[in-house]
Amino acid sequence: MKLRMQFVLMLAAGVASQVVSIAVSMILVRHLTKETFGIFSQVNFLIQFTSMILIAGIPGSVLYFYPRLSEEQKKGFFIQTIAILAFFGTVGSVILHLLSPLMGAQFNNPSLPSILSYYSYAVGLTMLAAFFPAFLMVTGRVRQAALTAFMLQVGQGAAMLSALYMVGSLHGIFLFQISFLTLFVFGGLVTTLFLLRKETFRLDLSLLLEQITYFLPITASNSVHYAGKQIDRYFVSAKFPVATFATFELGAREFPFVSQISENIGTVSKSKLSELAHKKDYTGLIRLWCDLMRKSWLMYCPLMALLFVTADDIYAILYTDSFVEAANLFRIFLLVMIFRTLNVGLIIESVGLTRVTGVASLFFAVSNVVLIFVFLHFFDMGLMGPPVATLLSYLAMVVMQAASLRRYCGIDLLRVMPFQYFLKVALITLAAALVGWLLMQTQTVGVLRIVAFCIGFVPTVLSGSWVSGLLDEEEKGMLRKAVRLSF
Repeated sequence: MKLRMQFVLMLAAGVASQVVSIAVSMILVRHLTKETFGIFSQVNFLIQFTSMILIAGIPGSVLYFYPRLSEEQKKGFFIQTIAILAFFGTVGSVILHLLSPLMGAQFNNPSLPSILSYYSYAVGLTMLAAFFPAFLMVTGRVRQAALTAFMLQVGQGAAMLSALYMVGSLHGIFLFQISFLTLFVFGGLVTTLFLLRKETFRLDLSLLLEQITYFLPITASNSVHYAGKQIDRYFVSAKFPVATFATFELGAREFPFVSQISENIGTVSKSKLSELAHKKDYTGLIRLWCDLMRKSWLMYCPLMALLFVTADDIYAILYTDSFVEAANLFRIFLLVMIFRTLNVGLIIESVGLTRVTGVASLFFAVSNVVLIFVFLHFFDMGLMGPPVATLLSYLAMVVMQAASLRRYCGIDLLRVMPFQYFLKVALITLAAALVGWLLMQTQTVGVLRIVAFCIGFVPTVLSGSWVSGLLDEEEKGMLRKAVRLSF
């Protein structure tokens, strides 16, 4: 299956999963008070935070090593990866359980420890659940991987909503969610062993050591990077009431399509990039990276404009007028995604410069912590301080990563980056956004305002991309088919 189709499938699954997550939040904010929804958000944040810090780099090692493995090594490699995830997940669950009283004190939330101490073991389940889509993806079962990732989110959402209507308490919501995760992990383990039943099991200690050596620096750097990116929630929880954290959490979340573009590009292309780097084919690596970046920018730039302009109406519709303030936070985080779509870190990991990744992540984390503290306590920027700090920290980190690639690999990103293409996409998007905004002013109802914007924006972007040559022949063919299906 071509990389383009793999990307489309994983993107569709990721977007559908995020749509489910948003739909669940839409229902929860209408049935829970702001304070209760804030507690729910804080517990989920701490579970996801711990899981992501411990898991970072482990699923990626599957994508990195699989093309290099012999047939007799594969079964042992997958089983040892599951064992590593189980070990780290257990450690994370125990640590979060022990720290739950401290988290309650730090977040000024006395209700937090009683819930967090019970459901901290969701950390281990979350980490194991993340393995199965990566396993299916790397073994060529892309459709199954996409469906599995989607069903994981759907199942959790259905479990939480069932608890909301049947039990009506936070304890019930988390109990139902974790029960589903337990069943999902059990089913995933059985499925994995079934698919590997014909493979010969052989534990290769040298391979285990090589895998640990590979993912530990990446895990450390990604953990630092993720902690630096999520630390804003800690500052907000410590400084503001729980209800204010609920507003920030909704504003700081990533919208469908936005984060999935860069994440799924990395998922489907890392094996190929690693293969090119292993062969020292830096020309092919840069060519593939530029092609991926072109596709991501062509999708992301119009989406950013659409969401940026219509954010107030979208938030009022999704989360009621009580959370419209979150729209301004969301706009700033949209700008942060510009730097994520560059995927500079993907090249660094592919060529094996894991130490550079670690230094860059540490630099980002420290910069973000310092700027958030300064913006909150000296400039008194309120909830706008953390997203602005994150935006500036991302910019500094990307510059540092690009300089490292030039120094260690002789890859000058400024020379190979398609700036003219970026400029052309940006100009077409701005022109289309202006047309949409003018039509938007003719309406007063939120839904009609969004529809009016899309009527002016979407045809202008598509026609502009077609006429200007931004679309290649395959993309034009896909667009023709979409238009025929629409009519």
